[in-house]
Amino acid sequence: MNAKIKILYIAITLFLYSCNDNSQLKIVELKPSMSIEELSDSTFFKDVDYITCDSKNIFASDVYNGRILKFDLQMNYIESIGSRGNGPEEFTCMGGGIAVLNDTLYAIDCAGLKTFGTDGKFIRTVKNQNYWIKPNVCCMDESECIYFSIIDSFPLIKYDKYMNRQFSFGNRRNDSRAAYLLCMFHSEILSVKEDEPLISLFNQQGDMLSTKNFYNDIFKSQVLFKKQEQEKSTDNNKKVYILFQSMTCFENKLYLLYIDRESQRPHCNRIVELTFENNDFHLTGVYQLRDNWYSAICRINNRFVCYSTTNEEFQIYEP
Repeated sequence: MNAKIKILYIAITLFLYSCNDNSQLKIVELKPSMSIEELSDSTFFKDVDYITCDSKNIFASDVYNGRILKFDLQMNYIESIGSRGNGPEEFTCMGGGIAVLNDTLYAIDCAGLKTFGTDGKFIRTVKNQNYWIKPNVCCMDESECIYFSIIDSFPLIKYDKYMNRQFSFGNRRNDSRAAYLLCMFHSEILSVKEDEPLISLFNQQGDMLSTKNFYNDIFKSQVLFKKQEQEKSTDNNKKVYILFQSMTCFENKLYLLYIDRESQRPHCNRIVELTFENNDFHLTGVYQLRDNWYSAICRINNRFVCYSTTNEEFQIYEP
């Protein structure tokens, strides 16, 4: 192979590589089509950590006020469920994690698992003896078993709806400080480590079906930042540099709200889209939201419902 042909071969190879490099995905800037700054009764909300939905309604955990906000699918406010207090149907220290299934709403509190009907009627409180549970991370399968991220040697744990422990699962880890974000994905449990671009898929028996990392794609600079910070001081090895703030699944897609530290001030206002095809996740899109910081997202049909902590408001985006 002469020099000119060799150079041409290298150039073509690099071009094809760049075409397949997901880190070159174009960032699509979105503008909210609607925003909600206050409720119809003129009350405000703050510190919304989680948003979920069923076929009729949208539910959001208003942690600051110790309640769950209920909206219809057009984001018209309906009612508040629960309140701050020490009673059985009140939230002492709301964790933020909520799940809805079969007209039943499950909410995490430091006192345990509180259950309501989606009509707002209180059902029961089941005390939690395991205080190492990450209280704002949970998901629920169709049999009403609930899954948590925990601060333990194995990162995930399964309970029944009465908080009877079933088993823990996932890879044993050395760092017990970072939690895992969770969601149900076609009757399976999808986990994403809060501080690493690592995605794992489990069945309901706790067996790992697949795992994939995206260290060399769009999150390369974020992983490098974490490594550099940890190298500055040995104490930093114990610190968790959160990368992902929230996640949501819809059909065959996973959406992750992530923190970008490439600028001088970190921002949490980008959503990365991953599509599951041929038993694998592929980066297929990146969306830029309007404000600097968001705490929760949910994909509902063709819309994102997002909570902006910058302006303390719900925003609707239509990609």
